[in-house]
Amino acid sequence: MRIGELFMFGYKPGDFESLRDFAEEHGLGGVILFERNLNSHYSMSGEIKRLNQAAGGRLIVSIDQEGGPVNRAKQEFPLFPSPRYYGDRKDFDGVRTMARTTAKHLRALGINTNLVPVCDVLTNPDNVLMKKRSFGTTPEIVSECVLSLIDQYHKGGMLCCAKHFPGLGSARIDPHEDISLTEITYQEFEHIHWKPFEMAIGADVDLFMTTHITAKSLDPENIATFSKEVVSNILRSKLGFEGVIITDDLDMGAVSKNFPPEECAPAALKAGHDMILICHNKKDQETAFNSVLESYNNGQIDRDEIAARIKRVKKLKEKLTNHAPYKKASV
Repeated sequence: MRIGELFMFGYKPGDFESLRDFAEEHGLGGVILFERNLNSHYSMSGEIKRLNQAAGGRLIVSIDQEGGPVNRAKQEFPLFPSPRYYGDRKDFDGVRTMARTTAKHLRALGINTNLVPVCDVLTNPDNVLMKKRSFGTTPEIVSECVLSLIDQYHKGGMLCCAKHFPGLGSARIDPHEDISLTEITYQEFEHIHWKPFEMAIGADVDLFMTTHITAKSLDPENIATFSKEVVSNILRSKLGFEGVIITDDLDMGAVSKNFPPEECAPAALKAGHDMILICHNKKDQETAFNSVLESYNNGQIDRDEIAARIKRVKKLKEKLTNHAPYKKASV
């Protein structure tokens, strides 16, 4: 059983060889790229090719290229305004142009997955994290932008990921820093915050990303990342999403400040996630993998469920087509 398929890792340039060795021995679900990986497009293209070979097949090669404040690719790359810019203007044609152009340029880099759209509805005006990253303050505006974006990414041959379930729009604290508690009702989630996510499911979005938030009306005891109620019962069963569900970065303060690192990845899998995302810390990646492997070997994690999740990841990879080597794309 290639347990590495359950993980998406970021890596620093100096850690490439150890990641390649990991992929060769254990498999690897995907990688997430940051600006640190994009200084040389030629070098990055070669690294991705070597990782693919080591993993024995195609990798999910992802990036956060939302526009506005969240743009990882900058060098020789067209940059666009924030999602909020388009939502405020109801500029759905602009969303389509942004997505179509970004998809074309990401494909030229060998990147096959953009971790968009942001489906969060901004209902807390003091939410600094999402003020520009959200398309807007109503589910109607956000939903229309989400549908426009997914359509163009799929037409451009890219996978995309709806985030951050069950919704970060009401949050008070940035999960990068610590756990945010929201006391909005189940009905508010259902009628406001989940509408764009439901639209994304209807548009065949490929992945879902959860978030490190405690929603008392959904699960008063667990953050969404470790909540079987949120991941399995609501997202998988109630909303009917059948694709890959990935955590947000387990290195974020909401997790790293509050939970023992060896418990986090197994807990996220038990909640119903298919993939574990760890972006920056090599030691945390090793701890997460070893804890999952140990839990698998001693039967603390259901082996049939793990096999089903690996199968789901591999099925997602089958969607991926060959991508052109790097060249400066024309708009």
